[in-house]
This record gives sequence, C-alpha cells and structure tokens, in this order.
Amino acid sequence: MDYKGMYDRKGLYWKYMEDVAIITSAAPPGGGRSVITNRFTKHFNVMNVPDTSQEILTNIYSKIV
Repeated sequence: MDYKGMYDRKGLYWKYMEDVAIITSAAPPGGGRSVITNRFTKHFNVMNVPDTSQEILTNIYSKIV
C-alpha cells in the first residue's frame, strides 16, 4: 500500500493499483492469530466493537424484523 501496488509472485512483475478500498477484520491475538503490527495498522481506521449481551442483540434484531 505504501508503494501504490504489489508484486505478483507468480508472474514476477509489479502490479500498480489505483483507487482501491481495502476492508479488513481481525480478532484478538491467540489461538494461531498473530499480533497486528503498528506499521500495518497505520493504513486503516481502527474501530472496536464491544461484546454485546444476548438480551441487547435480541432487542435490536426484533425491532428490525
């Protein structure tokens, strides 16, 4: 992302990319998941969604339905 493209390891050439949106998600490290470095996360807006109780989820989705 810093260099406006990526290297294609199969075709062995540089791919330039423009106007690309990347959306990612991650879970807390552990169980085979690694820590995400600050160097990588600087490219994204980080949002945290706290755990919600079953009662609150039921209330939200019952109003939608």
